[in-house]
Amino acid sequence: MRRHNFKTIGTRVVLALIIGLLAGGQASALSQNQLDVFGSGIYYFDPDTGGCEVTDGTAAQKTLVGNDNIEKAFNFFVGQGLTAAATSGLIGNLMQESGVNPQSVQDPAKGDGHGIAQWGGSRFANLQKEGSQQSPPVPWTDLMLQLNFLWEELPGEHANSHLDELKQVEPNATAQTSALDALKMATSVTVAAQAFEYTYERAGDPAMENRVNNAAAVYAKYGNGAGGSDAIQATCTTASGNGVVLGNITASAVGLAWPTNQGHDVPNGAPDNVITASATSAYQAAWDGASDMTDCGAFVATVMIKSGADPNYPKSGTSIQYQYVQSSSKYTTFKPTSSASLKPGDILIETNGIGHTMIYVGPQTGGYVVVDASWHTHTPMLNTAGDLQWMLQQSSVIAARYTGNADTSVL
Repeated sequence: MRRHNFKTIGTRVVLALIIGLLAGGQASALSQNQLDVFGSGIYYFDPDTGGCEVTDGTAAQKTLVGNDNIEKAFNFFVGQGLTAAATSGLIGNLMQESGVNPQSVQDPAKGDGHGIAQWGGSRFANLQKEGSQQSPPVPWTDLMLQLNFLWEELPGEHANSHLDELKQVEPNATAQTSALDALKMATSVTVAAQAFEYTYERAGDPAMENRVNNAAAVYAKYGNGAGGSDAIQATCTTASGNGVVLGNITASAVGLAWPTNQGHDVPNGAPDNVITASATSAYQAAWDGASDMTDCGAFVATVMIKSGADPNYPKSGTSIQYQYVQSSSKYTTFKPTSSASLKPGDILIETNGIGHTMIYVGPQTGGYVVVDASWHTHTPMLNTAGDLQWMLQQSSVIAARYTGNADTSVL
């Protein structure tokens, strides 16, 4: 097969119990916007404008992705731009407050908290008002309404009397540091959980250990997971979501790729600068400012970073990525002998000859089994068993299987 050159550019038992209660992810596909872009002769896919519709019984919940409220909330906040670690800290608090149950009502003897964050008083009144102003109106118990309401509140909530406690975990915090600022400043899941409590919940009895343990469990399941092995179904129909499935390498790789093989030629002879400019937004998480947007390494990095599986994955350069997976305790590397030795989510990297990398995603509709990009020839697309076999024949190819078992620095 002829190929173009490629540019190298201490958990408690309760934590285990919580992890056991958390569910898996769902799939994404291309939006109509992406289809239209492809039809115009530009091969690129923007994970921030894709589309996945999941119906949960109310109109306002159609864009929530996940099997339960914890996963839906996690996906929502990472979709707003928070890191997996910051989001885990936030969700850990909501688990302590309500179990992420939008219908939760606090015992009147203890207070007047309502919903996932246990809003009371004027804040609860504002939540009800926001729901009544929707078209059509939605009840305050609607999960999507509450997630949006919480997100809107973050910039206006501050530590107030808890500033001294906040500064103990975020020394650079000031009285002007908002709950949103505190989440973005957090250097770990633990700090994110503490900072959110000090700036947003401000509970009288915070039970901080529970919040931290909850947050660690969420991160272990969704922010640090390799994802499932099921074939991805094209169930997405709107332009309101994205192609990323948090915590799922396989689903994210497929969701960010053109679902059929389009060949290796730049469409209509478009110059490289056109391809690069058009594709930039699809690679915001990984682009290093130098590599081309069609770079295979940048695509794999995009999947690993945007899925939340490995925020530290090198942003480009197959040689650098090759060394990284071999030295990182988050990966098991081995010499792949055939497709039977691979699992969905495995990364294949070769550096001595072609300098290429791809992700094995398992059997997909149409007989495709891998996803890759190709420098100056195409942005991400599904590829065939023949393409995989060609890769396996390269003498220096290795497979890197993400485990995340030792990724504790973020906790």
